[in-house]
Amino acid sequence: MKQIVKLLTLMCHKAHLPAVVLMALLSGLAAHADVVIDETTFPDANFRNYILSQTYGKDGVLTDAEIAEVKSIPELNPIENIGSLKGIEYFTALEYLQVHVNNLTEIDLSKNTMLKRLSCAHNQLTALDVSKNIALESLSCGANQLNSLDLSKNSALKSLSCNNNHLSALDVSNNIELEELLCPDNQLTTLDVRNNPALKMLLCANNHLTELDLRNNSLLSRVHYVNQTRNLTAESAVTPDGERYYYLRLDENTDGDKSIVERMTETNFGSVESKFDPLKAFAWSGGTVIEGQKRVATTAEAVDPNNVKGKILLLTDVTENTTTNTASGTVTYLYSIGKSGNGDFTLNWTAPIPMNPITAVTDLRDSREAVGVTYTNLAGQVSDKPFTGVNIVVTRYDDGSTRTDKVIR
Repeated sequence: MKQIVKLLTLMCHKAHLPAVVLMALLSGLAAHADVVIDETTFPDANFRNYILSQTYGKDGVLTDAEIAEVKSIPELNPIENIGSLKGIEYFTALEYLQVHVNNLTEIDLSKNTMLKRLSCAHNQLTALDVSKNIALESLSCGANQLNSLDLSKNSALKSLSCNNNHLSALDVSNNIELEELLCPDNQLTTLDVRNNPALKMLLCANNHLTELDLRNNSLLSRVHYVNQTRNLTAESAVTPDGERYYYLRLDENTDGDKSIVERMTETNFGSVESKFDPLKAFAWSGGTVIEGQKRVATTAEAVDPNNVKGKILLLTDVTENTTTNTASGTVTYLYSIGKSGNGDFTLNWTAPIPMNPITAVTDLRDSREAVGVTYTNLAGQVSDKPFTGVNIVVTRYDDGSTRTDKVIR
């Protein structure tokens, strides 16, 4: 290098060129000068030793020709225990960098504009700037401490894995080439993939999503949409003998209340289609699908099992709170999504505890004991057993008192 500088100086002197010309030549020479591999250029000893162990770094110097040939650095594995990637900026032709499971707290890739594949998962990164890496096609940055991730400049991105971070938002609207999106175990409350028609795989488990519209993603072959929770209000009913039921309507009904289909469809919850289909749900836990033939009816409907029409989900995981007069429970189920994917959903439900019908058997007050009951229908007929329809119930107690109630059987 010194000899080249002397030669340029002599040539400029003989040609009577001004000093500014010499400075320009020397500046251009410096821009393409060899990189000495030392503590200044590669301050992390482990990273420096890795570079020195490679064919291009064995002589302790990186030439322009050697730098241009380094397209891949795929072996910066946990054994290296690298804490700083200072020096990576010299590899301007780099297309693939794998530096996962190290101790990196920051990484500057602004000079690596040719980068196509980056794996930096399992580090301690709190920020990651890939705005200069517009050629990036694959990014794996999971298991870090990222609070945000800007991918607006990465329109060539096809695969993204950013699981196990602290992301509360993720915008992939500019990544129309995206085929694989793995973002589970974050804090996402929304996820919009309507502008990702090439999407084939979507894993978004363990977030806080309440809806997911997949109708534009016809190429999806794998979806993992687990641990998504929604809150619904269930319906309650009681039979005259005091048996209480809680249920959700699964299909269309003529009773005026919205079915679970209608309520799910409002936000396209988990469905590739425009309408939730309960027939695609399976592996129910906390509820049993029936045809409405149980004695599920309000007090006004009495015990006619056909008053609840169509399929219902009879809720079996029930906790009653008599202080608040509410019942609650949880239902989980799997739902078929896409061509071959399942979503694992949770429904938290609440419902009012239904009031028991008043009968001589259930209505015992103080220390009185019922000694007789008579039922009278609207036709004036009297019996010791209830009639179908409206009953006037007269209960006689051992103290001579009576109680008269009107109930519907």
